[in-house]
Amino acid sequence: MLKKTIFIISTSLMLSLLGIINVFAGTWKSDNHGWWYQNHDYSYPHSQWLNDGGKWYYFHDNGYMATGWVSTYGKWYYLGADGAMLANTTTPDGYPVGADGAWIQNNLKKEALQAYAAFLSTYTADTGQDPTFTTVYIDQDDIPELLIFDGSWHGAGGRVHTYYNGAVAFIGEYGEYGSFRFYEKKNVMEDLYFWNGMKSWHHSWHSIRDGKEYVIISSDGYNDYDNESNNKYSINNELVSEEAYDKAWEVATSPYNIVEEATMIQFNECHKLTQSNINSLLYMD
Repeated sequence: MLKKTIFIISTSLMLSLLGIINVFAGTWKSDNHGWWYQNHDYSYPHSQWLNDGGKWYYFHDNGYMATGWVSTYGKWYYLGADGAMLANTTTPDGYPVGADGAWIQNNLKKEALQAYAAFLSTYTADTGQDPTFTTVYIDQDDIPELLIFDGSWHGAGGRVHTYYNGAVAFIGEYGEYGSFRFYEKKNVMEDLYFWNGMKSWHHSWHSIRDGKEYVIISSDGYNDYDNESNNKYSINNELVSEEAYDKAWEVATSPYNIVEEATMIQFNECHKLTQSNINSLLYMD
């Protein structure tokens, strides 16, 4: 890209103050990691939108130009392979965006709830218990996820489904004894369970990306309360020291900046799988 006159504006003012913006001269630059924009004073935009030649670009915290979906101030925008924001069109993965580039979600939420209702109408679980269900907001959009419990025994957690590319997609099952833990709209689901008299455990964090499960971190441990030298810790199936175990969790979870306790939902708190309860999904706001 050649040296150009550009406009930089903070996300909170994007598209609303187009006539009240400053002008900077700078140069597009790239390396093995991607593109960034160097201002005349050698600074660069980060966590910020930039208008260049009538096209909008967004730069991550590290200053590199974003592509694909980005979420800023509660809205989602899609940036093409060249970094330019799409507007008044449908994204390559099938979602409508408006004149301001923001994802139009109202119709999609209705579609998702209709798809969940149809899915639940034929759902069965050969477990000896009647399933229960509810909706939760796990990721950062306004489209809820569908949570189903097949029961409340030791191995039964919450079965998470999302609406992606016009269909209900199963993400995974998390938790035990008919419980499910997550951090609302932080895109984090927590899987934690114990066995062997509480001496052994599994602990992991998961998120939803492009209609599939993404493992943030997975760990296992064993505590011998009579002889600590027998304690064992592993991260992603590799044995590590206790110090390395703690550090790995710190590194993996710090980008999510979570300080609150996880929200817990339990089997007996959810809706029974009756047709009237299923139909109520269609009237959610």
